[in-house]
Amino acid sequence: MKKFLILIIGVFLLNAFYVRKDEKIEEDINVIGETLIIEGEVKGDVAVINGDLELYGRIDGNVAVIGGNANLYSGSYIRGSLAVVGGKINREKDVEIEGEISQIYLGPLNIFFKLIPHKGKVPAKTEIKEEKIKIKEGKKYIMPILIFIWGTSLSLIILLISLIFPQGIENMEMFIEKRMGMCFLTGFLVEILFFPALIFLIISIIGILLIPLFIIAFVLALLISLAPSSLFIGKLIKKNAHFLPSQTYFLSFTGCIILFIILILGNLLKTGNTILGVFSFVITLIILFILYLYFTFGLGSIILSRLGTRKL
Repeated sequence: MKKFLILIIGVFLLNAFYVRKDEKIEEDINVIGETLIIEGEVKGDVAVINGDLELYGRIDGNVAVIGGNANLYSGSYIRGSLAVVGGKINREKDVEIEGEISQIYLGPLNIFFKLIPHKGKVPAKTEIKEEKIKIKEGKKYIMPILIFIWGTSLSLIILLISLIFPQGIENMEMFIEKRMGMCFLTGFLVEILFFPALIFLIISIIGILLIPLFIIAFVLALLISLAPSSLFIGKLIKKNAHFLPSQTYFLSFTGCIILFIILILGNLLKTGNTILGVFSFVITLIILFILYLYFTFGLGSIILSRLGTRKL
């Protein structure tokens, strides 16, 4: 997983090539919205987003394919790990992979990768020209993609929590609705006391053993805290959009995913390198501040409602 995340971050060093049979590339290769064909040798990592990897040659680094297939032909070689998200691994005989192989199926969510603009696929192998192909437009769409993955993951977690503990989440949301100031103050105190409490555990002999449990409990509290805050916003949206279902889990999911939809749209404003980039920066700051409020109000509601077991 660590290597996979490094590959995702490495996409920002965008460089993409068609590697000829007699060619050797001494750097990472990253492609967006296009099929990448490698017949020669690559001495770095390879990442392909919303496109297929056609491997006939050799890759000495790690490989990540997101929203596409990894087609590995006879005689090809990958020295590192292979990770495919939202696609398939098609592997012929005599293909050697030294690292770990992982494949994640996204199901219906894979359709969102089709929203990424294409530059057109590389022609079939017999039609490939000898010149190098370089992608210039893909880099600016990476941040919206990462925000989409981050937002979707968090929203699905909130959906799951709301499905498992609907009444508890309702009780927490009621505290936010009726005692908003007290929830914010309580949540803020929890946040500022976290590090002093952690330092106290570090300097105490017995407390050292409790540090992992303390950190895990705080992270879980942060995740749970998003559910009542998201439900509160979901109910506000419901008042103006009466056609929405009224189930707790749906409103919680809606209240969370709407933030990231706005954040994605804000990031897309700066893709044109115009004055709209200023609005993108402002929107990003506003949404991140609202997300902080989600955590703070939610933490306060957790404490005041005793993890949702106490009704207002």
